[in-house]
Amino acid sequence: MKKTLLALTLFLIGVIGAGCSSDSSPENNKLNGESPLDISVFQNNDMISGIETVISSVEKLNVQLESAEIEIKEVNRLGKEIEANWDRIEDQVEKRFPADYKNIEASLYPLIDVSKETEPDLDKLKQLVKDTEKKLVAFKDKLAQS
Repeated sequence: MKKTLLALTLFLIGVIGAGCSSDSSPENNKLNGESPLDISVFQNNDMISGIETVISSVEKLNVQLESAEIEIKEVNRLGKEIEANWDRIEDQVEKRFPADYKNIEASLYPLIDVSKETEPDLDKLKQLVKDTEKKLVAFKDKLAQS
């Protein structure tokens, strides 16, 4: 009798345990009609947010460069802001999109360097702002589509 009761108890524990467990493997999700969680969507969203922050900083620099009275200290500060914002996402961009990374940095780093000079070449800086913003917006659009 004790063996039967023990066997029945173990059987019930096994049935209850199996019913309570969750298998979230992609194969199981497909069988249930669910799609597996796509990590790259979250990574792209984080990267898009980071790119938008960099674009916003570049736009602020553009406003400063278009103003009647350009404040060099503000240009310098915005250059540092752009650099700090880019640094937050740079590794992700470089690893996942090496060609886009190289393209963006071809104008972004000169923009940062010129903007931090004590006497920046404003015409050159204006062109770098336009080039960089165009590349960042194109990259953001690419991320949004993927």
